[in-house]
Amino acid sequence: MGSPVSNRSRLTVVAAAPAPDAAVQATGLQSPVPSAADAPVVTPAVTAPLLLTAAEAAALCHASERTWRAWDAGGHIPEPVHVGRSVFWRPKELVAWVDAGCPDRHTWNVLRD
Repeated sequence: MGSPVSNRSRLTVVAAAPAPDAAVQATGLQSPVPSAADAPVVTPAVTAPLLLTAAEAAALCHASERTWRAWDAGGHIPEPVHVGRSVFWRPKELVAWVDAGCPDRHTWNVLRD
């Protein structure tokens, strides 16, 4: 029995179209077989995350996660978003906070309102 193959490891292979024969070249008619060049190019959409974990937010601000959590406990960074028991930060808010000069949480809440 063979080992299972995950969906991630499967590749789609597109064969090159065969060269047109002499009759097609002489008449100038298109081959009914589409070539790989005619296939649409599909690129994955790259989107920024809507929420960052403490580790991701700390990395974005070039700090360690331990420092980030200390800053959070001390009220030095913007207030996090709580989703259930999970804690996140909004990346756009962090960028705006840095652009404002990294004020403490109380000052930041006054500035953004």
